Parts: sequence; C-alpha cells; structure tokens
Amino acid sequence: MKRPAGASMGGALKKTKGIKDAILATEGYPEDVLTMLAGNLDKIMSTCKEERHKHQSTAADMVSSVLKAGVTAAEGEVASAQAKAGKPQEEH
Repeated sequence: MKRPAGASMGGALKKTKGIKDAILATEGYPEDVLTMLAGNLDKIMSTCKEERHKHQSTAADMVSSVLKAGVTAAEGEVASAQAKAGKPQEEH
C-alpha cells in the first residue's frame, strides 16, 4: 500500500518550525511577506529542488534571502556586543 503524499516528509516538515520562527523574527521585511513565506514554507520546500515549479523556486529564493538577511543582522549584533565587551573599562 502506498503512503499518502507527503507522509515520508513528516519528520522534515516538523523540523521547519525553527525555520518558520526565524523567518517571522527577521526584521526589515513587511510582516505580511514574512507570514506568507512562513505559512507556506512546507509547500515551498516539499518538492525536490529539481522538480519545483518556477514559482516554488522563486518562493524558495525569497525564503533564502530572508534567512540570509536574518543571519547577517544577527552577526552584526554579535559583532557589536563583542566590540562593547572588548572595550577596556575606564579606571577611576
């Protein structure tokens, strides 16, 4: 008996929660866009890259751009915090 479509992706689809949270937490994009991408992430990523429709590929590229922006912002925050922590304390 065949499994229902998407059944083999069960574990992978559960793992997308962290990605959805990261998308929703990214600043610099309209909230509606982030909600759209996060809400459709399972559908966007459920097809192998080689078999995706061109619109799925475009949406996947958008997800990638948002996630990269989030990583860049986080790295900037870390660098800023490290710079502050690395400054010598003024002696009184």
